[in-house]
Amino acid sequence: MRKRPVSPMKGKSKVVLTKSVASLGAANDVVTVRDGFFMNYLLPRGMAARADAATLADVAAAVEANAKVAAEALEEAKIVAGKLEGLSGVSIAKKTGEGGSIFGSVSASDVIEALEAASGLKLGSPKVVFDEISAVGSFTASVAVHPTLSAEVKFDVVAA
Repeated sequence: MRKRPVSPMKGKSKVVLTKSVASLGAANDVVTVRDGFFMNYLLPRGMAARADAATLADVAAAVEANAKVAAEALEEAKIVAGKLEGLSGVSIAKKTGEGGSIFGSVSASDVIEALEAASGLKLGSPKVVFDEISAVGSFTASVAVHPTLSAEVKFDVVAA
């Protein structure tokens, strides 16, 4: 007796994620999951919906709108990055000891405050990356103004 061929989609559903799920994907992704996982976990928590024609049309419209918003945000970030990279004379005053070594450290918030004061921009709290600073001198920091765009900023640490 031969076995009947079984569909590879048996017991699985195509769903649209309404929220990002760590092991599955981001919001508005279409994924294939087991029926039980969808019915018992994703659906009750509002994380997914069945992928039917109406849901797919809604997702396509949302993706298009999000793409426009993301493009505008990237353009604004490019302008901010250009202004930050064009800055000169940014300095941070710290108490120093003999030999130019500073007391304490220079933190990311110190750098952000100095950049905001010099540029007049409101930066919020972007990710700032720089090497450890233990003495007076000139340094460079990388400021993430957008998830895909960083600005290289030069600043000086001077004795207060």
